[in-house]
Amino acid sequence: MKPDYGDGVITVTEDGWRLPPGDTIAVHDDHRAWLMTELRRSCRGCTIVVTHHAPSAMVAGEMTPFSPCFASNMELETKRFQPALWLFGHTHRSAEVRMPGGTLLCNVSIG
Repeated sequence: MKPDYGDGVITVTEDGWRLPPGDTIAVHDDHRAWLMTELRRSCRGCTIVVTHHAPSAMVAGEMTPFSPCFASNMELETKRFQPALWLFGHTHRSAEVRMPGGTLLCNVSIG
């Protein structure tokens, strides 16, 4: 098992299936595009977003080379669409930040 992309891939299974960085970037881009489509829809009431990754480095804790593994840069989208609340996990640290535009970012996965 490889702990990161240090040699360009992660070996995912014992039979040698490999996951190159480009594959995870493609999945991320696909999911991000889906979320943008959903946020563009008009709806009544307030919008709440729930994601695994944090939407901003502001809630990721101390910055390290691994910080991009825990937080995506969705700050422009947060400001543009202004959801009332953005719940996320993955960082395992308590965090609650109000973004410009009013969106409350809140980690709901502590442990």
